[in-house]
Amino acid sequence: LGVYHGGVLLRESVSSRPVQASAYPRWNQYLKFPSLALCNLPRAARLCITLWSVTRSSGQRVPVGWVNLQ
Repeated sequence: LGVYHGGVLLRESVSSRPVQASAYPRWNQYLKFPSLALCNLPRAARLCITLWSVTRSSGQRVPVGWVNLQ
């Protein structure tokens, strides 16, 4: 997860812990951005979420989906 304003990353990106692959994966985890208050965000800020897969053979991360919320 990353919070952006324009092309600028406002705080360091945050990641969840890994989840086993299944038909219905569940994270059940809260993610927090340290020192980032909602009241201080610019109106045009975007929350960018990327879903990554890790290959078994090389451990390489591959993006499989993403969404941006404003």
